[in-house]
Amino acid sequence: MYESITLSLTGNTTTLSVHYFPAIDVYDDSEIALLNLQTYNTFPNINETNNHFEIHLENPDRLLNNNTFPTCYITLKKGCYGIKDIKNQILTQIDDCYNDNEYIGIKLTEKITFDIGIDQIDFKTTIFSNVMCNIAQGSFNNHMPSHSVYEFSPTENIGTKVIQSPTKLIYYKLNKTNIDLITIQLVDQGHNPINNLESDILDISSPFETDSKITKIEYHSYTPYTTSFNNNDEIRISIQQTDVYPYLNESFIYLEGQVSDAGKVKLTNNGFSYLFEQIRLEINGIEVDSTRVLGITSSLKGYLSGTPDNYNCYENAGWIFKNSSNPANSNGEFSACIPLKYWLGLFEDFKKILVNSRLELILTRFHSDLNALKVITSASTNSGKVVLNKIVWKVPHITVDDEERLKLLKLIEKEKSLFIPFRSFETFEYPELGTTKKVVWNLKTASKLEKPRFIIIGLQKGRKNSLEKDCGVFDHCNITNVKVFLNSIAYPYDSLNLDFAKNNFTLLYDMYTSFQESYYKKSIRNPILSPSTFLTHAPIIVFDTSKQNDSAKASSVDVQLEIEASESLSGVTAYCLLTHDRIVEYVPFTREVHNGNELQWPDILHGVMFAYRTAQHNSTKYSPLFVLYQRDPVLPVDVKFQTNIDNNIDEYSFCLDFDERT
Repeated sequence: MYESITLSLTGNTTTLSVHYFPAIDVYDDSEIALLNLQTYNTFPNINETNNHFEIHLENPDRLLNNNTFPTCYITLKKGCYGIKDIKNQILTQIDDCYNDNEYIGIKLTEKITFDIGIDQIDFKTTIFSNVMCNIAQGSFNNHMPSHSVYEFSPTENIGTKVIQSPTKLIYYKLNKTNIDLITIQLVDQGHNPINNLESDILDISSPFETDSKITKIEYHSYTPYTTSFNNNDEIRISIQQTDVYPYLNESFIYLEGQVSDAGKVKLTNNGFSYLFEQIRLEINGIEVDSTRVLGITSSLKGYLSGTPDNYNCYENAGWIFKNSSNPANSNGEFSACIPLKYWLGLFEDFKKILVNSRLELILTRFHSDLNALKVITSASTNSGKVVLNKIVWKVPHITVDDEERLKLLKLIEKEKSLFIPFRSFETFEYPELGTTKKVVWNLKTASKLEKPRFIIIGLQKGRKNSLEKDCGVFDHCNITNVKVFLNSIAYPYDSLNLDFAKNNFTLLYDMYTSFQESYYKKSIRNPILSPSTFLTHAPIIVFDTSKQNDSAKASSVDVQLEIEASESLSGVTAYCLLTHDRIVEYVPFTREVHNGNELQWPDILHGVMFAYRTAQHNSTKYSPLFVLYQRDPVLPVDVKFQTNIDNNIDEYSFCLDFDERT
């Protein structure tokens, strides 16, 4: 005789689970159905897909200098909101645009007000919901098996109670006969969990809490050992204190200086970066990150990472491509604040403090200032000079409360390894592409650990070391197609078939805009360049190679570029920026630093000796390498290695690698 069991799950979390001990034993043909569901309609209706948009003031009397209209950028808070609350958020942000006496360079003499009509369906992200049960089977979603036991569409008003009592029960078979755990969860039409209890509009009894772990954040200034900042000089700035907690992500370089002959030349776009050839960061005396060709690298990366919202921050760092202003005054005097996350990948990606570490930042001045300067219209000169009077590294120090400090001290005492994952920048230069229309550039052979994730190409014609042109701007050079080959895999799969004479460059712009979506995991593309500005200032080529088969057996990756143009590439210089993953391991207790991407050969010397001793010729008893080359093995050329399941070097996998043809 069959029995009926009614199970009730209640709670204030989005996922309800209950364990049964002893487990409930049921028949093989038992079924389950939903009798009743009660919750609240606090389903989030504002998320990353609909919380950001623009409002343009289309009034001919308020055109900007570039013949565009002022724009209000609206960003709504994520969560669950009624229509009235959404409207108030929008109107408040519009008012903020006009409350300022000067908005994007235009003085508004009167306040503009208007009403907004909002349809609730525009802010309904949950079209229908599924009730998922881990022990149910038999339902399908998009032809795939699912654990759904009930589906409904929430129609109740925001904040009201949702009651679902099916008039006709639908039973589903169970996927187990011994029930020790039942889990119930709500998911949306895309089978994404619905966190409808994240909203706090119903949580009226929650206590007020403050986060007092961080008690103070203050910027400390660090200056170089030397006061000489001339061309080719190496400038070192150190943080020797080990009892402080520096937060590198928000640190920046502060510059003061003067441009000679300010009446004839001015700084180029991103000109401050072109004053330096290289920047390096050392932790406890070990180099962990560096960027070469700093001006070109930061220009390529800046055009990709910037957004219209943070252009003012870029302008404070010397970016002037939108308004062509001069960072220096009439006497040539200037100052600038340059976030180091514009220059080094570690500063951008690592958003944590460092503990018990000595830091040193090394800047190398470029041998000439020509790339940082541009002749002013109607002026003529063959030389230019930038004098740097002050360089300061501004680093925020984090002060924590006693409880957190004790935790950090205990962490150090455990001699535990900490890791710094980030994406490093590596730039290559092809000084002269030649007189042909097609060039094949064998860029490098990268190790499997440092295979490129993004490849960015910029071309310039007649800009390097020339005061006549802005070195912070790139040219399209009438290219028709560009391909990247990682071993035998081509990116992109199809040819681009560009034709700038016919304004056919939209594929290139789409590749450019997709960078932020992939690199920063954003759901909205918001590039700093419009299509027209992209064409005139930075028609760069972006390849997303982040999706690769990391389990492939190839130990190295050959990177090759093919560049084709409709006319001769004479006088064209090509730059290629690679971004690849890196990880640095450091032990705060011993202050040891290891670059996870580099093999520590002394640590595996015993494996090499094992290979050398055992790889003997059958008759002579000599090693094959010695017989062929009359020399002992040379590290690392003559040895291959692999790791075992614990990611440690397996000495029994070592073998000699030699040429059989000799």
